[in-house]
Amino acid sequence: MKNRRHFIQFSFIVTTLLLVISGCKTTTFLAPSGFAAYKGEHPFRAVSPEGVMFRIRTEKNEPVAELSFWKTALKKHMTDSGYRYISENDVVSGNLKGYCLELSAPSGDKDFIYLITVFVEGDSLIIAEASGEVTLFKKRQPDIIEAFNQIGSSTSP
Repeated sequence: MKNRRHFIQFSFIVTTLLLVISGCKTTTFLAPSGFAAYKGEHPFRAVSPEGVMFRIRTEKNEPVAELSFWKTALKKHMTDSGYRYISENDVVSGNLKGYCLELSAPSGDKDFIYLITVFVEGDSLIIAEASGEVTLFKKRQPDIIEAFNQIGSSTSP
């Protein structure tokens, strides 16, 4: 009788876990060409040999809002935080529409570029970021943009 009760409890736990896992979306992000990805990291992170950083993370879409809200909120927050605006543009990756904001900020005696892209995917935001000293970043920027463009094909239900 005791073994049967343990078996039923174990079966319930396994079934619940399988239901939860099957409902999860799989996400595999790729590092830009020439970058080394950190293994097992969440959020996904990678770095170039020169120290240009790359990161992709997901956050809850709270408050639940469309991309137009996040465009305005992101730009206002970053410029109010002291970053200098360089450029912005709408982006599409797979079936995801996003917004890319390029900023700069001094750090010591060097200037750094900060590139941030946000995609709205239902109740989640996918946020891709890259940063590095200006001259080093500019050399890596095409590979970073290409990695950002692969995000939409990296997410699947």
